[in-house]
Amino acid sequence: MLATLANGGFKPRLHLVKRLGKAEVRPEGQRVPGRYWQVLQEGLRKTVTEGTARHVLGDFPVPTGGKTGTAETPGKRVGLEHAWYMGYGPTDPGAPYPPLVVVAFFENGGEGSRVALPAVKKVMAAYWGMAR
Repeated sequence: MLATLANGGFKPRLHLVKRLGKAEVRPEGQRVPGRYWQVLQEGLRKTVTEGTARHVLGDFPVPTGGKTGTAETPGKRVGLEHAWYMGYGPTDPGAPYPPLVVVAFFENGGEGSRVALPAVKKVMAAYWGMAR
């Protein structure tokens, strides 16, 4: 789902192979109808520049977008909510970085911006080869 948002409505077919011999495998996909893809992308970017991910990714060198999440767990104590963050980048089409989509989910991990968001930042930093 996040890859579809990041690609402005192009839903790539899931694949595991990047190359067969010397031939690169290019993922097929389909266009998902809709007219609000850009608005959704702007909102995901604002989560990083102005919202709940700003304190962790606001000064990250690659422009990214994403969404934090904290899911309540009925009957559990406070602090045992499910923590998640989904992020992607670069959000700037001209950025010289390969595309990446990452989702982290921690069952009973607490708040998404405290647990899952820093985990995604580490994955992004490792993938793009920069200091964490």
